[in-house]
Order: sequence, then structure tokens, then C-alpha cells
Amino acid sequence: MSYYQIDINPSSINPGYSEYNEEELAEIARAIELSKREQEDSDYIRRFVSDRNNLVPILSQLPGVKPDDPRFEKFYTQQ
Repeated sequence: MSYYQIDINPSSINPGYSEYNEEELAEIARAIELSKREQEDSDYIRRFVSDRNNLVPILSQLPGVKPDDPRFEKFYTQQ
């Protein structure tokens, strides 16, 4: 997945051309960075869970969970 590079450094923006002050622009920049990190974390988890070789050893350690259960097989064959 690729991300667009967004430069919202408040010091690089001419305040005369913005309806937002520096504090608001800084908050917007923080929100964008947080969103980007959350997306990266989500992508990592999605890749990890979708790889059966990663997940089966962990599931095997949980009490009452059987990775060879047909429900898990159905999950992996649908992807």
C-alpha cells in the first residue's frame, strides 16, 4: 500500500492563505500521522492473520482452540 506524502508543517504555510492557525494545522498534522500509523498497524495485523503459518502456532497454545477445526479451514480457503 502506498501513502501520499503530505507536508503540513505549519511553519511552511503562509498564514495569510490559510483559514487555520498554526495550532490547528499542527493538530491536523498529528491526526494524519496517527491515522497513517493506525493503517500501518492494521495492514500488519491483516497480513499476519491471513498467513496460516503465522497464526496456527499461536492458536495451538490457546486452551480449547483447535487450528485444524473446519471453521479455521473455511476462513483460510475463503481468502
